[in-house]
Amino acid sequence: MARAEKRGDGEFPWSVKYRIGTDPETGKPLYRRDSGFATEKAALDHGKDQEADIRRGKWHDSRKGEITLDE
Repeated sequence: MARAEKRGDGEFPWSVKYRIGTDPETGKPLYRRDSGFATEKAALDHGKDQEADIRRGKWHDSRKGEITLDE
């Protein structure tokens, strides 16, 4: 279940944490945190959308395949 958290006082202080799966080696849950939301509702909506995509098998991990600028 997605959880929103206020982490600052700027224009976009809200972040959301949601479960993305289970670590195959340890069996522990894996979580993702996305930040940059103006409201708690916007953060929660984003987290719920991500969880729904995961359940449908349509979620894309945008952090996979990242390369550093040096590479």
